[in-house]
Amino acid sequence: GHHKCATHWIRWFLFYLAPYLQCGYKVERGRRFGEFTSWRPAPKMILNVNADVDVLRALPASARAFHLVRDPRDTLVSEYFSRRNSHAVWSDWHVEMRTYLNEHSMDEGLVYLMDQHIYFMQMEGWKLGEDERVLDVRYEELLRDPFGGFSEVLSHLRVNVSAKVLRKVIDRCSFERLSGGRKRGNEDVSHHYRKGVAGDWINYMPREGPVYAKFLERFGSLLENLGYDA
Repeated sequence: GHHKCATHWIRWFLFYLAPYLQCGYKVERGRRFGEFTSWRPAPKMILNVNADVDVLRALPASARAFHLVRDPRDTLVSEYFSRRNSHAVWSDWHVEMRTYLNEHSMDEGLVYLMDQHIYFMQMEGWKLGEDERVLDVRYEELLRDPFGGFSEVLSHLRVNVSAKVLRKVIDRCSFERLSGGRKRGNEDVSHHYRKGVAGDWINYMPREGPVYAKFLERFGSLLENLGYDA
C-alpha cells in the first residue's frame, strides 16, 4: 500500500485475519506497527504501508501479494486533513507542516502539500498488472463491495477462510467501528478516519479551479498511469 491509501484499514483487516490463519503478521515501512503486529509464531503476512517499486522488485518468487491504490486526488485531500488535524507529529517537519496548514486557507494548503507530498513518489513507477503475483485492488472498488473485494484478495493470496469468518473480520475493521460509530459519509475532520468515502476530492478541489489546474500540471501523468480519469 501507499501513504493515505487506506493502509490503516488493511492493517486492521490483516491483524484480525491472522489468528484464523494461525500465522504471524508484520507491518513494515511504517510507524505504530506495535499496535497491529502479531507474531504467531513467525510473520507469514507482511504489510508494506509505504511501498515503492523497490518492494515489488524484492518480492520473493514464491510470494503472493495485493497492491492497494487510491485516486491521488483523494489522497491529497485526505493528507490535508490528516496533517492539519489528526496525524502523529514526530519531527520538526511535521510541526512546520501542521502550523502552515492551520494558518493558511485550504487552497493554499493543498498547493503547499503538492510540494511536500513526497508520498506520490511511492506510486510512481508502478505499472498495474505487470506482475501476475500481485493483484491490483482499487480502494474505490473495495469500498463498494468489501466482501467481494476481500474475497478476491484472499483467493489471489490462496488463503482459505469461511464466508462467516471473512464477514466477521470485515465487520471488526469496518469504518463504523474504527471511527467510533459514525456511518460512512458522516465527516469528522479531526478524526483520522474522517469520512470513509471515495471521490470526496471534488468538494474541496473543483475541476474548474486553479488548485485543480495545478494538480493536473504536477500529477496528471500519475492519474493516467493509475487509470483515473482527469
